[in-house]
Amino acid sequence: MVETALSKLKDAIINGEPDAAKTETQKLLKDGAKPVDIIKGMGKAMDAVGKKYEAKEYFVPDLVMSAEAMNEGLKLILPKLQTVGKEFVGKIVMGVCQGDVHDIGKNIVVAMLRGAGFYVVDLGIDVSPQKFIEAIKKEKPQIVGASSYISTTIDELRKLNEELKKAGVRKNVKYLIGGASVYPKHVQDVGADAFANDAIEAIDVAKKLVGK
Repeated sequence: MVETALSKLKDAIINGEPDAAKTETQKLLKDGAKPVDIIKGMGKAMDAVGKKYEAKEYFVPDLVMSAEAMNEGLKLILPKLQTVGKEFVGKIVMGVCQGDVHDIGKNIVVAMLRGAGFYVVDLGIDVSPQKFIEAIKKEKPQIVGASSYISTTIDELRKLNEELKKAGVRKNVKYLIGGASVYPKHVQDVGADAFANDAIEAIDVAKKLVGK
C-alpha cells in the first residue's frame, strides 16, 4: 500500500497536482511511512521534473505547478522533522532580498533543493538582513541563499553580505545568490561565494558548497 501511495505521490508531483499530492502524503503518513522516505520519493519526482525541464518538455509554468504540488505534501511532513540528521544533504536558509517581492523563481529553487535532500528554511519575500541573521543564528545552516529579481535590489545582496559580517555570522555560512537580475559577475561584486542560474544548477552548486 505504501509503495502504491508513493507512486501516486510521484505522479501527482510530476503532473503538478497539489490536491492529489496532499491526499497521497496524508495516506502515507497514516500508513506509517517514514517522513524521510516520503521526501526521498518526492525527490525522485522532482528529479524527473528537472529532467523534463532540461529536455525542454517542461517549461517554467510546469515547474511552478510541480513545486506547488510538492510543497502541499511538505507542509504535512516538515513539522515532523525537528532536526537535520544524516538523511539530509545539508541545511539552507533562503529568501528573496529586501525590497523584492518576486518569489516564483525562489519557490521553484526551494522545492527542487528539498527534493534533492536539503532541509530548506524558506524566509519568503522582502527579507531584511536582520531576519536573515536571526534565522542563521537559530537554524545554523551551512548555506544562506538570497535572490534578486529586479536590478534595483542588487545592492541589497551586497548589503546583506556586509550585515552578515557585522553580525559575526558570515564566516559560518556559504553565501549563494541567484535571480533574474543576478549574473556570475555579481558573486565578486556583492561578496558571495557562489551563483546559480536556475533551480537545476542550484542543486549542484549547493551540494558542492556543503562538500557533497
